[in-house]
Amino acid sequence: MNFHKKVIKELARKEGVTKKEIRRRIQEAIAIAQQNPDPQIQNEWKKIHPGQGTPTPEEVIDYCVRAIKINH
Repeated sequence: MNFHKKVIKELARKEGVTKKEIRRRIQEAIAIAQQNPDPQIQNEWKKIHPGQGTPTPEEVIDYCVRAIKINH
């Protein structure tokens, strides 16, 4: 099982919901967060997903893991 699936599976277990529900929640949070007009935040989104479109939950998980590793 790859890292993303483990993260989503663990979140689902902790929340008592399905993995599909966790993915839906993450996608909803991404869509809301991408609407923030702050230029600094928009620059961060460009780092996560260059170009246009919405990053996948996996892309956001990867970005967060890299950010944590860099800061520790």
